[in-house]
Amino acid sequence: MDPIARGALLGIANIHVIALGIAVKEHAGAAGFAAMSLIGSLPAVIAGLLIGAIADRTRRLPTSARLVAIIVPALLIVTAIGVVVGFDAYVTLAFVPTVVAALYLEQSSRESKPLPTAHARVGS
Repeated sequence: MDPIARGALLGIANIHVIALGIAVKEHAGAAGFAAMSLIGSLPAVIAGLLIGAIADRTRRLPTSARLVAIIVPALLIVTAIGVVVGFDAYVTLAFVPTVVAALYLEQSSRESKPLPTAHARVGS
């Protein structure tokens, strides 16, 4: 799957996990979960597309640089959205699934190097 599409999919999964955590913590029930998931879906998809594009464009960079390039913007977006909607108390809770999703996106979009070929020798 393309990293950009995977980023969008992970964004949707991330908002559902975050909404579930907030709904459980606030005793909001299924209606609260559904409302937070629906309201957060569009920003989650847009953020996922952006982070997926970063992952796609940094394929050839070292893993440590890619992790910074993917995780830092993801955490900044989650923080901004949390503060704007008034859930700043849950921003640090939202960091957990966000970092997990970012780590998976980095690993799954990493450019793989071919394994070296073994050369057989015939003894003399």
